[in-house]
Parts: sequence; C-alpha cells; structure tokens
Amino acid sequence: MNEEAMLSVFKIDANQEENLFEWNGLILPTSPPYSQGAFKLHIEFCPEFPFKPPKLLFKTPIYHPNIDEKGQICLPLIAPENWKPATTVPNS
Repeated sequence: MNEEAMLSVFKIDANQEENLFEWNGLILPTSPPYSQGAFKLHIEFCPEFPFKPPKLLFKTPIYHPNIDEKGQICLPLIAPENWKPATTVPNS
C-alpha cells in the first residue's frame, strides 16, 4: 500500500503534546470485511524506540486472527526478537 493510500486509512491523533511516546490512532479500512468499521488503536513507544518495537493495542473490539480478545496484536513483525530499527509505524 502506498503512503497516500495509507493516510486515507490510518489517522493519528495529532494532539499528543503532553506525551509524544503515546499515540492514538483510528483505522478506517477501505475494503471488506472491515470496510464498515472504525477501529481505535493505541500505540506506545518506549524510550529505546526504534531499537525496540512499539506496543500496539486495539481499543475497539475486532474479530481478527492476529488480534486477541484483549486487543493485543500477534504479529511476528512487532515481536521484539524480529523487530528491526528500520521498520516504521506504517510498515508495522
């Protein structure tokens, strides 16, 4: 997905002046089966970022094979043992 298309699907709350290490996002999928949904996401960066991955948590319940019932994302890309400093948030 190119960056322009990504921006139409993922919005970040820009009013994060009090804590730049915590972001709130909104995912607006454009294709089924999730195209009718809007999903809130919380992203927390540790002080060691980009050498350690951010913590990602879905705040909106979603039925997805890579997201558990607590909203935790289960993807090898964001596991600490697989994380690469060159990985960016849109790539995650």
